Formats: sequence, C-alpha cells, structure tokens
Amino acid sequence: MSSDLCPVYAPFFSAMGCTSAIVFTCIGARFVLVLVSSPAPLLRIPQLFISLPQLASSPPVMCVVPVIMAGIIAIYGLVVSVLISSDLSTQMSLAKGFTQLGAGLSVGLAGLAAGFAVGIVGDAGVRGTAQQPRLFVGMILILIFAEVLGLYGLIVALIMNTKASGMEALISRRRVPMGIKGAEWDSGSIPYHLHGTHMHPDASSFEITTFLRSADKAEKLKALGVKTIVGSFVDDRDTFVEAVSASDVVIAVASSDDLPIAQAVLEGHKKYHQKTGKVPTLIHTSGTAFIVDDARGLTAEHVSFSDLEVDRLNAIPETALHRHVDIPLIEADKEGYVKTYIVTPGTLFGYPTGPVKDAGIQNIHSIQLPWVIRPSIQRKQGAYFGKGLNKWSAADVNETAEIFILILDAIRSNAPGVGHGAEGYYFAEHFEYSGYEAAEAIAEALHEHGAAPTPEPSAFSLEEAEKYFGPVWPLLATNCYAKGERARALGWKPVKGLQDLLANVKEEVAALLAEAQKN
Repeated sequence: MSSDLCPVYAPFFSAMGCTSAIVFTCIGARFVLVLVSSPAPLLRIPQLFISLPQLASSPPVMCVVPVIMAGIIAIYGLVVSVLISSDLSTQMSLAKGFTQLGAGLSVGLAGLAAGFAVGIVGDAGVRGTAQQPRLFVGMILILIFAEVLGLYGLIVALIMNTKASGMEALISRRRVPMGIKGAEWDSGSIPYHLHGTHMHPDASSFEITTFLRSADKAEKLKALGVKTIVGSFVDDRDTFVEAVSASDVVIAVASSDDLPIAQAVLEGHKKYHQKTGKVPTLIHTSGTAFIVDDARGLTAEHVSFSDLEVDRLNAIPETALHRHVDIPLIEADKEGYVKTYIVTPGTLFGYPTGPVKDAGIQNIHSIQLPWVIRPSIQRKQGAYFGKGLNKWSAADVNETAEIFILILDAIRSNAPGVGHGAEGYYFAEHFEYSGYEAAEAIAEALHEHGAAPTPEPSAFSLEEAEKYFGPVWPLLATNCYAKGERARALGWKPVKGLQDLLANVKEEVAALLAEAQKN
C-alpha cells in the first residue's frame, strides 16, 4: 500500500544506489587503465620493455599490478550492486531506499577515490620502478593503501545494506488504523483472520476498530484486543464518519444495500483524504444478486458473468439489486479520494470459526439458506420453486473471508494488477448448486429429525411462495452464475464444494428446528 513512509517511488532510490555502486567504481577502474597504460590501453607496458631493456631482468608483474587492482575496485562495486538489485521490489519503504542509496554511494565514491589514487601511484610507480627496481616494494605498499580506500567503502556499504532490511521491518511495524463496520455479520471471520488466533503475520501492525450496536458484544471484542465504538449508524452518524476519517482502511461487512451508511463511509474517506493527502482503502461487501435473471425455477439457462468483464458489469443499471450502493462507491474511486474494492459473494454457507464466533459475537447463520429452510419446517417438507432447476454460485463463508485478507495484503504490498473502482468487483464463488438439490437436502434432514413425513421435496405453490416470501420470492428462484477470477489471481484457492454445502444445509435444518422448538 503506498503511504507517506512507503511511497511508490521508494524503489527509485535503491535503483540509484545500485547504479552508483557499479558506475563510480568502474569510472575509478577506467581511470587507472587509461592513466597507467596511456596513450592507449595496454600499449605503455610493451613500450617500456623496448625503451628500457633492463625490464627484461625485472619482475614484469610490476607493470600489471595497478591494472589488477583496478579490476578489484570494479568488483567491489559489482558485489554491492548485485546485493541491492536482488532486493529491489515494489514493496519498499523510503528509509530502505535511502539506506541502499547510501550503500551504493559509499562503495561507488570510495572506489572512485581509490581508482584515482591507484592510477596516479601506479603511473608514477611503474615508470620509477623501471628505472630503479628497488622502488617496487614501496610502490606495492602505496598501491595497497590506495586500494584499501575502496575496501573501506565496500565494508560500509555491506553494513548499510544489511541495516536496510532492519529499517524495513521497523517501518512495517507502523500501526495501520483499520475500521471494520458490522463485526456481527457472518464474516466476523475477518477480524479473526486479522487479529485472532489464526493470526495474520502483520497483526501487531493493525489497529482495528469496529463500529457496532451492541454494548455487550463490544465488551467481548475488547477482550480480544479490538477497539470498539458502540452506536447507531443513524443516531451516531457524526461519530461514525469521524471514525472512518481516522482509518487507512475500512472493511464494510454490514448491509450491502444501505445507501446512507455507504454515503457516511465515503464522507469519512473524503475527510481522511483532505486531512492527509493520502488515498484510503474501502473493501465493501456486496452480492451477486445484481446479475440474476427471472428464471422462477423453470430453467438453468443463464449467461454467466466474470468479474473481469468490466464493461458488462458496469453497464448493469442502478435499478439492479445492490447497484444503487455499488455505483456511488465506484464513482468515488473515479474522483480519486478513495480506492474501492467490492467483494461480491453468491450464496454463503458454512459456520464461521474463531474467537469472534466462540465469544458469541457474530451471527453464525447465513441469510439465503435459512430463508428457504424456515418455510420448509412450517410446511413439513423441503421445497423448491418451479421445477427447482435454477442455480446459484456459492462459496464457504470462511474461505470468502480470505478474499478480504488477500485484497488487503495485495494493496499493502503494492502488488500489480489489483483492480479497484470500475475494475474492483471480486466475485466469491467456487461451484453451483440447484434449487432442487438444496430442497432435497432440507427434505432429507427434516425426515431424519421426524419433522416431515417424506424425504422427498415438492414445489412451493404460488400461494405458498407469496405467503412465505411475499413479492420477493422470484429472487430466490433465479439463476446467478458468477465467475470469480480476480480473487483467484490473488491466490484464492477455495476447497469446499457442493457436498459441503449440502451437509451444512442439514446442519442448518437441525439448528433451526431446535430454535423453532424453543419458541
């Protein structure tokens, strides 16, 4: 994530350190070669043998010692340059960039000075030794002390490059203010992933604040090391906006259709941007219902949507479900004061895990499956709409929570290709299930618990559909085919499939039967 401490241009300084190390040492080495072997490289040495025949009985190595030392100076620069270049990445703090620039300049300028010294001493020494061989030992000593200047630079550069990694770790421990809206929702798994026993490797750098309505649940969250703000999104709107304006990142996992809440989030982000000049991050939870058809359970034929099909998705009108909230978020991203990422699950199933769930803070039931199970309990038979042919994409709730973490990590590491705004839909799906398959699992579970006379499902009549669901029943009878390619590109690897969903349906039936008996 680009910030004042880790800007996108930080790698430039490391690259300049890499360049300085090799360029300046090579200039120093070239100075030696040009000076010692002028008028052209390697010509003066044979000329000395011709003009001074006594060299034939003298150690010929004296003529090439400065040239060898020139090559060693260049090697110092090469070593440091390779070390710095191997550490270049888009995730880099400014402190690390400056330190590696200093390392490159240390060896580069020291090598340049050593090259000048070796060149001057070597030029005079070779000619002097040719006339008086006893000067050879003195020349070697002077060349060694001239060469050691470059060695000093190499030692300092290696130490600085090692320290650079330590500075990166220090910067990474900066506390990242993070707001989570609606921790009671199914993906209370998110604070669990960030701050729970399933500890995120950078958990100590996150300062998590949740906004929720229940004071009792707030106390339980505090016990988990999470800051809380108790209030109503309506009555305490100003408090909510101020909390958002203090957060680098907001993860919204409350209602996907509450426009006033979304507007309050955007207002807080705009304040943050105006105060800091930085662009905050909003990871919002929506749903795939905006791509449904009107199958009414009579057909499985439906066009699928990939979250990479930007133009098709953004051509869907505001009248479609969830779009009245999604569109303002996308427009805010276009304005440049926030980057928005919209996680869009289909049917969620499974039970959340972790300390947030164990503390009794979050709702453990999904929305869509119990919506059909409760009427089935009342009618004493599992049921589907039409012919039960309609299909929905689905994903496990805990695996869906991983998408939020993958997006967050990709943003923080400045990973390339992390779409946002108009390119920021992230579908959460792993497989498809039909209305009939779900109804069959419900019917079998009801029969196993003695709550239905038959394990076979039947269709809701029109009267039943309107009785139990009102005018929204056609939504439950739609097809919804989503293809989540963006999350997979970030490394998302869902595992749980159709059989896991059907097993969870039976677990939900048992839980809701027990709930009905208590009431």
